[in-house]
Amino acid sequence: MEQVLEILKYVLPSVVTLLTAWYLVKGFLENDQKKRLLELRMKQGELVQPVRLQAYERCLLLMERISLNNLLVRASLPGSSAHGLHALLVGTVRQEFDHNLSQQLYISQEAWELVRSAKEEVLKQLNMALSQLPEEASGQQLAELILENSLKLKHPLTGQAIALLKKEVAKQF
Repeated sequence: MEQVLEILKYVLPSVVTLLTAWYLVKGFLENDQKKRLLELRMKQGELVQPVRLQAYERCLLLMERISLNNLLVRASLPGSSAHGLHALLVGTVRQEFDHNLSQQLYISQEAWELVRSAKEEVLKQLNMALSQLPEEASGQQLAELILENSLKLKHPLTGQAIALLKKEVAKQF
């Protein structure tokens, strides 16, 4: 019994010292790992932030470019038929949207859904205007009807999308 007590007298402090050292080293290594992870995230943030800001800028530009008023100013075919102008406008909207599809990676899901819905609303307005005209209508008549219908929209989705994009940018940057 005396030998066991003598052994415990030497072993017990060693075990306590070993456990204390293990606990301290473990805490130090965990803190070091957290610090390195934080540094990595900060470096990634520095690289991603400009890309995210550019994505918001491009989506905002997309909304401006496909808004009905701006679209008609940019894409016009003097002397064209209503069907010719309609095809040009629809093609322009789809091309603009397709060119910016990758931006959905960098903006919020809510913002992207609103951008997508705004594009669909613009296409719907273009189709609706064409359907209201006779078959032989001119492009000028279509443009006038589109402008007239756009003035009736109190809160077009393109404007709502622009407001949301600006709000998100102001919140994040």
